[in-house]
Amino acid sequence: MRRITLIFLCGFIASTILLSAYAAYNLSVVPRRGGNSIYFGRVSSGETVNREVKIRVNSTSGVKYQIRQRLLEPMVNEKGVRIDREALKFYTLRGSNSSGALYQDMPLVLDTMERVLYVSSPVGDSDSFYTVYVIEGSKIKRSGNFFGRILYTLVPLEGGASEREVIVNIQAQVSREFEVSVTTSSRNPRLLKLSSGEKEKEGFIKVTLEGGIGRRYRLIQSLQEPLRNQQGEILPEDILKFRVSVSAGQSSYPSYTSMTARPSEVYLSDNEGSGGDIVIGFVIDESRLGEIPSGDFKGRLFYTIEAEGQPVESFFVDLLLQIEPVFDIEVVSNFGSSIYFRNVKPLSPPPNKEVLIRVKSNLHKPYSVVQRLERPLTSEKGDKIPFRFFKVKGLIEEGNSGNIAFNQFTPVKQGNTVVFSSDSKGSPSEFRVLYSLQVPQDTREGDYFTNLSYSLIQK
Repeated sequence: MRRITLIFLCGFIASTILLSAYAAYNLSVVPRRGGNSIYFGRVSSGETVNREVKIRVNSTSGVKYQIRQRLLEPMVNEKGVRIDREALKFYTLRGSNSSGALYQDMPLVLDTMERVLYVSSPVGDSDSFYTVYVIEGSKIKRSGNFFGRILYTLVPLEGGASEREVIVNIQAQVSREFEVSVTTSSRNPRLLKLSSGEKEKEGFIKVTLEGGIGRRYRLIQSLQEPLRNQQGEILPEDILKFRVSVSAGQSSYPSYTSMTARPSEVYLSDNEGSGGDIVIGFVIDESRLGEIPSGDFKGRLFYTIEAEGQPVESFFVDLLLQIEPVFDIEVVSNFGSSIYFRNVKPLSPPPNKEVLIRVKSNLHKPYSVVQRLERPLTSEKGDKIPFRFFKVKGLIEEGNSGNIAFNQFTPVKQGNTVVFSSDSKGSPSEFRVLYSLQVPQDTREGDYFTNLSYSLIQK
């Protein structure tokens, strides 16, 4: 009887150990559309494609467990290029489980970080749930057949049982059409407006190239129609300067360069012909404003995308250049609005004084520069030097037009005196006015000054 009891006890213990060793964990991962892989099929640039996967656990262990996921191999195409990070996401489907707790129920980027998807009930009940995988074609910049692998791991949280692993392939055939979109600083894709005023002196054309054409391409810019006003007057091309900033590829003009009428390559892509952003900035050359008439000038920029010498895409952007009226005088001197002769002594003339005057005008109407002298040169003690000893002379700077009123030193006059007259076209000009003082013998020593100003008058 004792032997029978011992045999029975040993058999019971052995069977218990055997059942514990083979405590059942069965992990299966099945794409809802069938097959052994998560296949998105063909994904175009404007598509968002979802795929569901059912994850099932059969458990007889009575031990709590969790399901983890990570990207074992990132998705790459046949050229070894990884899919864009933000293009592939996942989330668990709320309410798809029967017991336990789901995690990651908001879209997350699918990457190599291990994340817990599910934690079972305390007694490790069998359960199933769905995980949704999302691929966004708009966020993929490269075409190709992308392939990767996802690792799912069942991890017992107690008892030292072995983990279970399942690997599932993930595939997508991405076909990106080469798309070109244009925006401008004027908020009109077909118009760029620039102005010589305080606003809109600078502007830009942004060319966004999505997708790829599989080979290197270039963007060519040309001034198809010159800037012309209603009177038929044409502006010189170099009134505009431009530069090109890029997110990828090569800019041919990273710093401001004068515009030319001839076609210019402004951008060169990488060897794969990838997309990206090209921002062409424009600015008006303010140094040229005095040469051109005011008014509205219209032109047209033409752009061509070429690959291997063949046009792929072309588009235009109209230009509107608004030149505001300019009629301004700049006076440069070292004495401000009062002209001083210091430490004046009899029969000892001080150095000449000089004023540089610049006139900017695009009105194309003749004008005059008027000098105003309010009183004779006067010392702090009230002594005066007669006008006949205070003389003025003008010199036109080389390359400028117009007529100086005094080619030789001539006594000044009190009040208003024309010192310069423009040509008949009212061209901008630059000239110098020299002032000389002869000191009479009876002059008292001291500092002498008078108020001196200039005004610009249109004829």
